[in-house]
Amino acid sequence: MAVDQQLLNRGGGQNPAESGDDVMASRLMQDKNKAKAASGPDSNEEPKMNFDRYSPLAQMGSIIRREQAIQSSGTGQKDPAAASGVLAKMNDATASILKWCWQNLIFSSFSSSIIYIDIHVLGHMLWPKMFCKLGHEWIPKEMKKAAPKQAEMFGEQIGTCEKGCCCCVNGFCGLITIAVLAIMGAVVGLINSTIGETFGWISGLFD
Repeated sequence: MAVDQQLLNRGGGQNPAESGDDVMASRLMQDKNKAKAASGPDSNEEPKMNFDRYSPLAQMGSIIRREQAIQSSGTGQKDPAAASGVLAKMNDATASILKWCWQNLIFSSFSSSIIYIDIHVLGHMLWPKMFCKLGHEWIPKEMKKAAPKQAEMFGEQIGTCEKGCCCCVNGFCGLITIAVLAIMGAVVGLINSTIGETFGWISGLFD
């Protein structure tokens, strides 16, 4: 016990593990300071970018500003008159198709042209400038130019009749569709029952 006490007194009463950690930490700090001194004072500075007047970055910025100025000057804007002319031509084309569908509703198309009439009505709800109102396809162009108000009233009167006809034709087509589906269901049921009886008769022969 006396010998151990003397050894502890020589070591200053310090734990050997703690003294070893202190030595290691001091060595790491010394190595870090040496590496920092060897690298020089300007090692942490970031490279500076060249923003000179004739540098590539400056030239690129001038090009972008020039393009923005050209776009903002209005040279790239669309002509509203040309756009309205295109819409007017499309309106005339869809009106001609609608007129043809009404003329051939019964005899030529067998009421199948009602499909386009319904599409035209939906198109007028979404894009009124491209699809005219019902009844306005019958207004002559001369009447539109000479008496716009009378042409509007004339189109509204015809449109009222066309709306009633459209409802009647759609109802008639709906009834026909229901009748066809009912007949098809009856035929399919009859075929299934016939096939079942046939297979039952054949299976009875082998029993």
